[in-house]
Amino acid sequence: MKKIIKVAISGLSIDMLFDYKIPETFEAQILEGSRVLVPFGTKTYTGIVIENFDELETDIDKIKEIISVADDKPVLTRNLIELAKWISSYYLTSLNRVLSFMIPSGTSVKSKKILKPLVDGNSLNSDEMQLLKLKKPEHYIILEFIIKSGGIPLTTIEYHFKEKKISSILNYLQKKNYIESCQETE
Repeated sequence: MKKIIKVAISGLSIDMLFDYKIPETFEAQILEGSRVLVPFGTKTYTGIVIENFDELETDIDKIKEIISVADDKPVLTRNLIELAKWISSYYLTSLNRVLSFMIPSGTSVKSKKILKPLVDGNSLNSDEMQLLKLKKPEHYIILEFIIKSGGIPLTTIEYHFKEKKISSILNYLQKKNYIESCQETE
C-alpha cells in the first residue's frame, strides 16, 4: 500500500493542501516538515509535507507521485507547522503563503522549462527540413538554434527571439515531433 502525504506548496496563494503518493524509495526519508519536489500542472514546485496518511478515501490512481525529497532532514518542526496553521487562521491568509515565509531564504528549489531537440543536426539537410526552411523560415531558424544547443532553457529562446511569436512556433515544432519540452530543477 502506498503512503499518501498532504503537501502545502509554498508560494501559492491557494489555501489548499494537495495529496501526493510517496514512491517506496522515499518512504523512510519523508517526515512532517520535509521539503519535497512535486509536479503541479506543467511545473515543478517545492512543497512542505504537512501530514502523512497510510490511505485515503479518494482514488489513489489519480494521485501523482512526488519527484524527490529536497533535504536530508525536515526544515520545519511540528511546532512550526502548528504555528503556521495558527497564523494562517488568525490573519486569514493561506497556509502556503505563511509557510513560504518560514522557509530559510535561498533554499528554494527552482525549475525551468528546457527545450530539447528530437532530431539531430544531420537531419537539417533532409528534404523535410528544407521544406520547413522554405515555407516557415522562422520555425527553421529556431529549430536549428535548439538543435545546435542540444537543449536550451525556454527563457533563452524567448530572449534571443523577442520579436517572434515564440509560443506558436514552439507548439508547431512540438506537434511535428522536432522538439520536446521538460521541466528541470536547479
